[in-house]
Amino acid sequence: MGKRLYSGVLFHFKCGLFNIKALHSNLNDVHHHLETSKPALFFLAEPQISTPSDVLYLMYPGYSLEYKSHSGDSETDRLLRCVQKGLDEILQQLPSVEVLILGDFNAHHMEWLGSARTDYTGRAVRDFAAAYDLTQLVDGQTRVPDIEGHTPGLLDLMLTSLPDGIRVSCHACLGTSDHLLIRSEVSVTHARSSRPPGKRRVWHYGSADWDGLREFYASFPWKQLSFSSGDPDVCAASIAEAILLGMHGFIPNSAVRVGGRSHPWFENIQLAKELGKLNMRVSVKHIDGHLLGLEKTLVQWHVPVGVLLDGSCINIRAVLDSASREMLFDSTHMWVIVDPMTYKCENENTRMKFVDGVFQNLNLSVDADIAVVAFCGDHYKLTDVFNFGKIQGNHLEKTPLGEWSRDTGLNISAEGFKYYHRWDFHNLTLRAVTVVAEGGAEFDPAMLEEVRYTPGIAAMTKVGAQMLISLMQHHNFRFNYTSVGRWLESPRRNSTLAVTNTLYWREQDIACTCLRLYPERLDWVDPFLPQLTYLETKVYYLIPDKGVGNYENRFLTPLSAGVWWSTCVVGLLCIVVLTGAATIEGRPNPGIYALCSVVAAACQQAYEDGIQLMSKSISTQGRRATLLVVGLTSLVLYTFYTSSVVSWLLNAVPPNIASLDGLIQSDLELVFEDVGYTRSWLFSPGIYYYSGYKNRKEDELREKKVTNSKRTVPLLQSPIDGVELIRTGAYAYHSEPYTASQVLSVRLSARELCDLGTLQVMPPSHVYIVGQKRSPYKQFFSWSLMRMSERGHASAIRARLRGAASACSGTVPRALALGQAAPAFALLAEASLFALLLLAFEILWHKFRR
Repeated sequence: MGKRLYSGVLFHFKCGLFNIKALHSNLNDVHHHLETSKPALFFLAEPQISTPSDVLYLMYPGYSLEYKSHSGDSETDRLLRCVQKGLDEILQQLPSVEVLILGDFNAHHMEWLGSARTDYTGRAVRDFAAAYDLTQLVDGQTRVPDIEGHTPGLLDLMLTSLPDGIRVSCHACLGTSDHLLIRSEVSVTHARSSRPPGKRRVWHYGSADWDGLREFYASFPWKQLSFSSGDPDVCAASIAEAILLGMHGFIPNSAVRVGGRSHPWFENIQLAKELGKLNMRVSVKHIDGHLLGLEKTLVQWHVPVGVLLDGSCINIRAVLDSASREMLFDSTHMWVIVDPMTYKCENENTRMKFVDGVFQNLNLSVDADIAVVAFCGDHYKLTDVFNFGKIQGNHLEKTPLGEWSRDTGLNISAEGFKYYHRWDFHNLTLRAVTVVAEGGAEFDPAMLEEVRYTPGIAAMTKVGAQMLISLMQHHNFRFNYTSVGRWLESPRRNSTLAVTNTLYWREQDIACTCLRLYPERLDWVDPFLPQLTYLETKVYYLIPDKGVGNYENRFLTPLSAGVWWSTCVVGLLCIVVLTGAATIEGRPNPGIYALCSVVAAACQQAYEDGIQLMSKSISTQGRRATLLVVGLTSLVLYTFYTSSVVSWLLNAVPPNIASLDGLIQSDLELVFEDVGYTRSWLFSPGIYYYSGYKNRKEDELREKKVTNSKRTVPLLQSPIDGVELIRTGAYAYHSEPYTASQVLSVRLSARELCDLGTLQVMPPSHVYIVGQKRSPYKQFFSWSLMRMSERGHASAIRARLRGAASACSGTVPRALALGQAAPAFALLAEASLFALLLLAFEILWHKFRR
């Protein structure tokens, strides 16, 4: 309760405090006291009632009833925090107000209250009174024991900031209560507060870190400090400074204006206006009250947010603890925290101890952007505060950031990007997860640095690991490896361990491998840009050299359709001319003769009908010229056609399988390398696709070549076994080029390499190193990987691990692609059969004619 006191005005009123112990049974005594004493205010403790529906019977003329129920919550800390919060709000609005707090605190303190013992409540109430400079006015016992075992005690207290203006007296109990009635008379003439305008520091003991404060005081060199000078005043000042240092570090506090009028929002409004002129959006959050909505005010992951925090605010430690829990000390939140204390310029250790006390237990990491600003006489000093990894056990890092003064402005000493000044990670241990395929060798970190093929280790794993190992050597950190069998798995608990879910559960810090990303996976992990390499897969098989097959047919393509039609027209004209010539010569059946002669000449053969002409018969030159033209034309066409077909048979591309349709229609049995993404493709139909999008051909391939296929060997094969199956010519093996090239070049002969065919299944897809969602190391690794890529490190590592296909040496001649000329051979076979049938018919014809 409090009043603003104005100059020359006399305030005189009475108030009473009484622990009634059941208001219902003592209501008449209370009304009698109000009638006879007429106090301005009367406070009752422990009425032992809940809010009644009808309160008219409790009313008394001239008084209004205000009832507050605590629902049985009498915990000391919560009670004092509630009182402290209300008092702070009053002091913020009315800085020069005088305070009177009264009630049954049930506190016991031997020195302060003369109790037989000291309990936690007694210490807490005394600390609260000392923090707000309040005096306890009740002198003497206020409880008269009426039950055996109870002892007299001072339990009902009056705490005030105006002890000279209040007179307190104790009177007999009312009704059946065992507590004395306490009366107080406030009678004072007050000419405004005589306190000079300024600030009063308020300590919030309810939110203090008492364990940290005890540890700080226990480790402080008190002996050296106590005898640091022969002047007792100097030693006392040093001890007081050390005590205040610990209090500032471990007890939240705030500076409250006293004297004059208070404008708590004026400076914030002015600051917001100035920042608005710079096109900066400003949001002001008042944190001296509750902290509801603090996370919503600060949360922003895509645009950097600057946070200016006044170190003198009441709840600064609660704000910092909340930001630590919500992981807001990251690269997207730039914090500027103003130290409320003033330091001597040379007192660097004292300033650093304040930083230690505030930030030592917060969850900071290497990406933290925190600048602590401290006033040192005529200028401000800025300190950069971060930690390479609090959860990994590293210590707080503090480096000078620069200075600011009105005369010289801002001078930043730590120029350049922050990681140039955070280069050495002091042997920090990061948890790294990598992938070793099932059936691979037992994991050894040295396997990741090998250039040669290692069973179970994918090429993209080696590329990512070797990039990270290079960074590890430059920045002095190390990895604690965990190997899993798959890249992708559901983040649901009890799922098979994989790269994605171990990062999602924050069991690992970074993936020492690479991962192909899709939009849904960005909810689980964060990629570290830029992309380092790419992932692709192919199907390997031996080109079939038997059977017709469903391949390219170029038997008729050497001559265009126009040439063929022109040849037919010319042939018909020649037949007409020869028919006329044969008629003139008197040959029997001139039409048949003409047709057979043209066909024979076209086939570079002569034709005679067996008719002996008379010597006097006419032999036309037209017939001879026509036959010559037919023969020469046929010779030219035959020569061109033959050379074209032979050239195509010698130089044509082998009959590769050019698409998934060709693979589906082939007789090859499909087997796969046992890797995580293949298992996802096999066992997650309709979800995972090699092409990266929903592909009906892949669904058809899975259905016909995997699900409904009659298998002679297991579906998943090791690279060595897969190559041996390829050599049989009856199998196609799915693998990535790096793995296949390392095995194929060793196990296939020169002829088999020349007969080796490939079909691209997964097109080259970019893959990324990934980390935890909102990882504190994302900015560092992205920056470092970009630097290494610009300097050519990534290209060099990719070149060492490139899976180039083994080329045909040329020492073994390649077989002709005669399978593609199957229609020609089929036509030849049909013509030969037709000739045999004609021969048989002629033989039978002549036999029966005889």
